[in-house]
Amino acid sequence: MDAYNETESFEETSGESEERSLVDAQSSSNGVHPGIAFLIALWYSFTASSAMSKGFHFIYERGQNDYPLAQDLMWIAGIGIGVWLAVYLSRSSRLLVGTVSSAITSGLFLLLLIWIPSGDASDISLFGFVPSVMQFVIAVAVLTMISGLAGTAVGISARNNESYEGTLLLDIRSRHWFWLWLAFYAWVVEIPTGIYYVWLEVISTGYVLIHPSLWFHDAWTEGWTVSFGIAGVTALVYGINMSIESVSVWGRANMRSGKRVFRFLLGTLIMAGPVANFLFLIAIHSLKHLPDGITQNPWWILR
Repeated sequence: MDAYNETESFEETSGESEERSLVDAQSSSNGVHPGIAFLIALWYSFTASSAMSKGFHFIYERGQNDYPLAQDLMWIAGIGIGVWLAVYLSRSSRLLVGTVSSAITSGLFLLLLIWIPSGDASDISLFGFVPSVMQFVIAVAVLTMISGLAGTAVGISARNNESYEGTLLLDIRSRHWFWLWLAFYAWVVEIPTGIYYVWLEVISTGYVLIHPSLWFHDAWTEGWTVSFGIAGVTALVYGINMSIESVSVWGRANMRSGKRVFRFLLGTLIMAGPVANFLFLIAIHSLKHLPDGITQNPWWILR
């Protein structure tokens, strides 16, 4: 009888332990506290903006001031990326986190009007129209707000999508986000190169269709562009996923510390960095030389 009671007690204890583990696993997948998400939104937005701007500089090293509008658009897109991440990670109050952080980042640009002479003309020309510095700053602030709200909408939509609910991003403990911005910078800095490759691929396809002399060009017949471009995207995504796995609750439960550190560094510093960038650059190099001999200084290519 005593043995039966001890067995029953053990089974009840085991059941409670398994239930507690299940609750802990579910709670860890609910994301971070809204207050932490708000801090992530602010800090990661500026991290992503800086990375996007630097990534564009890697594509065009001749001079950062040659394409100031593109640099500004990269910065604005980074705000949306940072807000999206924070909204997606937030356990609750996602709309509030997104709108407030977007308003703050937008307001910071408006503060520049206090120190910048508003009557001076800017260095930006849009189809012959040169806005004043005040008009340009206001436009950037408005676009920043729109970018943040777009990131908010995408983040909320992704969290409401049940197929994304079990993603590894939600399995990362809150404290890791206070240092993961370093890796986040390394991931985002490759995005402009990937975007530039896609841009060249799309524009070049249309360009080739109207120039039969390019139908049998080496860049197309040898498969340099599509194959290396897809390989670059794969390396980038695989490297980021490898790093996220290493710092997630899943990685902590299934891998030793040394292996997790190795996989994190391999994913961030190798796969999502030099490997992805090298593959992108091979494809970009081929696409940039497609118009050679037919047209000079094509507007869609950064020379």
